[in-house]
Amino acid sequence: IDFGKRTDWSYDQLESELELERLYLLLESYQDSYSRPPVFTGNMIVSNPDFEATKASGYSEMILKPIDQNFPDLLLKWNEGIMRKVFYPQFHGRLHYNYSQYLSSLQTNEKARFLFEQGVNGGLENFVGKTLSYYSEYFNYETESAPPNLSDWIQKGLNQFESIFGYASASTVCPNYVLGNNNLDAFKNTSIKYLQASNKLFYINAGREKVNNYCIGTDLKNGLTALTRNHKFEPCRGKKEWEADFSISSVLDLIDRKIPVVLDTHRINYVGRHAEQSYEHLKKMLEILTEVKSIQFLTSVELGEAMANKGSFTDVFSGEKRQLTLLDNFFRKSVRQHLK
Repeated sequence: IDFGKRTDWSYDQLESELELERLYLLLESYQDSYSRPPVFTGNMIVSNPDFEATKASGYSEMILKPIDQNFPDLLLKWNEGIMRKVFYPQFHGRLHYNYSQYLSSLQTNEKARFLFEQGVNGGLENFVGKTLSYYSEYFNYETESAPPNLSDWIQKGLNQFESIFGYASASTVCPNYVLGNNNLDAFKNTSIKYLQASNKLFYINAGREKVNNYCIGTDLKNGLTALTRNHKFEPCRGKKEWEADFSISSVLDLIDRKIPVVLDTHRINYVGRHAEQSYEHLKKMLEILTEVKSIQFLTSVELGEAMANKGSFTDVFSGEKRQLTLLDNFFRKSVRQHLK
C-alpha cells in the first residue's frame, strides 16, 4: 500500500526507560542558584487506542486504554523522575486526535484500518497531505466546532491523570495548540489553573486558520492564567533557530529583559535516531544557563502559580513556599489587561 511521504512526526516513538534515564542523568548534572536541577514539565496523553479490542468491536467504537495499563514499567520511570525532581507530568489530553474523525476514518478508510491493525497510532496523520486527518482533540477542523460534551471529555481525562499519577494536574497544553475561540469554558470547574501555549491557540473560522495570542500572566476565563512559550528548542527539526546556539542567544536576551523563559521542546528530540544530537544541544544550553546568576528552574505549574500570586508559589516537589521577585511594570500590566 502506498501511503506517500512520511511526516517528521511519524518518526516520533515512545520513549524507553533507558532514554529517560539518560535524560534524568543529564538534567541532574546541572543546578540552578537554589541547588535544584532543570526540570521537564512532561505533558502527557493519558490513553492510547486499544488496537485489538477496537478491531474486535468491528470498529463500532474506538476503545481507549490508560497508559498505566499499557506501559507500567514506563510509569515507574516517570514517577522516578518526579522523585529525582527532573520530571513533572501534567495533563495534555486523552487521545491527542479528534475521536470522531479518527473512528470514522477507521470505519471507512482501508489504509487507516491497515495502519491501525499494525499498531500505528495516528494512522493517516503520519503522512504528508493527511496531517489534518484527525485534527484535533478539542476542535474539529471539518465542522469548525468543538466536539460535543467537550467539558465531560476533558474531565474524564483529568480524572484518569489523577488516577495514574496520584495528584491533580494544575496546568495543560491543548493538543496541537488547538482550542476553539469560545471553548475556554471547557476547563471550568476542573483542576486546571494554567493554560500553556496561550500565545498560540489555533482554530478555524470560515475556512481560515486563526490564532488567539495572550500575554503571559493574562487572566483568562474562570480563573485560568495564560502561560506562553517564547522559544522553540527543537534541535532535531532542521532549523538553525531551534538549535542550541541560536536558542542560547534568544534565552539570554529574554533573561536580560526580565522575561521568564519557557522553552517548547518535544519528545521526538530525545528518542530514537534524533537523541544523540539533541542531547548534545541540550547539554550545551544547560552549561551556559547554569552560569547565569540567580537563575531558577521551575515547572509550568510553579511559574503559573507565581504569575497568578504576586510571585508566591509552592515547590511541587518539597511543598515549601517560595517567592519570585516581581519585576512587572505598568506597561506590561496594561497590555495584559487590554488583551483579556
